[in-house]
Amino acid sequence: MSSERLTSRPVPQRPDNIKTSAKNSAGAKKGQPAKGIQSIEIGYRVLLAVQRGPSPVQLTEIARRAGLSSGAAHNYLVSLGRTGLVEQESRGAYRLGPSAFALSLASFQQLTNYDLMRDATRRLHQATGVSAAASVWSQAGPVSVYTQNSEAAGAFEFRTGLIPYLTAAAPRIFTAYLPEEMTRPLIEQELERRNRPKAEAKKIIRQFSSTVRKQGYAITSYQSDLGDEVVAIAAPVFKGKRDVS
Repeated sequence: MSSERLTSRPVPQRPDNIKTSAKNSAGAKKGQPAKGIQSIEIGYRVLLAVQRGPSPVQLTEIARRAGLSSGAAHNYLVSLGRTGLVEQESRGAYRLGPSAFALSLASFQQLTNYDLMRDATRRLHQATGVSAAASVWSQAGPVSVYTQNSEAAGAFEFRTGLIPYLTAAAPRIFTAYLPEEMTRPLIEQELERRNRPKAEAKKIIRQFSSTVRKQGYAITSYQSDLGDEVVAIAAPVFKGKRDVS
């Protein structure tokens, strides 16, 4: 399942230097974008780098994902740690902290039609007896916002949070119906993490789009981290005419 997105514009990639502006949207010239606080945007990139996991992430990898030096990334992580948005394990790797979890729960519950998504997911789970999840689009990619896991799922279970783009079924739905400029950068990022050429992204978009639009749904199978075979099926929930945004 999928429903409406949280937002659609990716955070722009910017240099490490921090700039602030005392002007706000009220002081911006008409027709020009309002100035913001760049350090907050960079901090959000660092937070996304941690969120992408899938397990606790080392400092060097966080820095690489966020496009920062290790020293700059560490400074942001110290501040994020003080707020509880991230926490550091004994081995030095970072993961999301309790404040991030509290924010995510609040944001999920404030989504438009969240109650409808939750109830539909429960009904699907009860009717099929298998695990079910509702997913939405965010600027970081597809996000699972509500899950119902089957008792027979064994070691595998659906989790809320970002969904792996190349292996899961839900991202294929979004790829088929959202503009390429929204999905291609995320596919390129995952290809890069897998040491595959980013040029493959266009081919993947064509393949996902063609299959989903022809079948009306997406299906994929892959091995879990424990070696179990996972088969997943995803179908779109349209808002208006062919609009999954």
